[in-house]
Amino acid sequence: MVKYLVERGACIFATTLSDHETAAEKCEEDEEGFDGCSEYLYSMQEKLGILNGGVVYALYDYDSQNSD
Repeated sequence: MVKYLVERGACIFATTLSDHETAAEKCEEDEEGFDGCSEYLYSMQEKLGILNGGVVYALYDYDSQNSD
């Protein structure tokens, strides 16, 4: 399910309001499939900007601070 959502545009850096944790940090250690889920999400965070030919889409409009 996580892979499906990420591949279709889920924001992996979105955080919860209560404790400001990302999805990778919210993976429940006691749940079945924890290792695979956690590894996948952390891998996606680390590879952002490397995969997909370096293309990254912004969720919100912003003014750039540096020329890209």
